[in-house]
Amino acid sequence: MSKFKAAEVAYPGIEKMTARDINGRFNFRFDYNSDGTPSMYIGTIQGSKHGLETTKILTKKLFGYRPKNFILYLMRIFVQTLGIRDMYVITDDGFYTNSHLLRGNRSKKTNFNDFWIGEGAVPDKGEQWYFRLPIEEKRRKYDDIKSQKRNLFRKRYLLMDAIVPPYIEAIRKLFRDDFAPTPSAVDEAAIVDKPADYDPIEAPKG
Repeated sequence: MSKFKAAEVAYPGIEKMTARDINGRFNFRFDYNSDGTPSMYIGTIQGSKHGLETTKILTKKLFGYRPKNFILYLMRIFVQTLGIRDMYVITDDGFYTNSHLLRGNRSKKTNFNDFWIGEGAVPDKGEQWYFRLPIEEKRRKYDDIKSQKRNLFRKRYLLMDAIVPPYIEAIRKLFRDDFAPTPSAVDEAAIVDKPADYDPIEAPKG
C-alpha cells in the first residue's frame, strides 16, 4: 500500500496536497507512524529563487511573522482540523542521508534542526530520521513579549484571528460527505465567539 493510499484509507477525506506559497514550499505526506497512527510527515522546506526579498516583504505584512513560520502554523491548523494528533519533521541527518547521499553529493548544506527545535520539536524514539513536532503553536502573552514588540504581536494575532476561521472552512469543504473528524486541537485563532474586550496578548486591564 502506498504512503498516500494508507492515509486515504485511514482518513478518506484527505487529498494529496503540498503546502506552497510564493516564497517556497513544504513537502509533506501522510503515513502511519511506528504506533500505527495516521500522521503528517514534513520532508523538506524549499525556498524560492528570489526568497530573501520576498521574505522581507511578507514578514512586514505579517507583522514580523516569517513566511515559513506562518506556513508551518497553517499546516498545524490543517492537521488539527483533520483530527490528526501526530506530526513529524525531517532532521538534518534524515534529509542528508535520504537525499544528498543518494545523489552522490556529500556536502551538508542544509540545516533544519534549529528551525524545528525553535518550534518545539523533540526527538522521538520511534522515528530515526524525524523529530516529533507539537501540533499547536502557543501564543506568547503580555509578560512573555518585550514591551516594544507587544503591539506588533497583538496585530499579528488579530490578523491570524481573521485568517484562520475561513481557512478552516476552506479545508472542510475538501472533505467528503462521510468524513467529519473531531479536531485534535482548537487554536485560539479558530475561536470566533470572543468577548468584546478580547486582547490576544492578554494585557493587564486598567
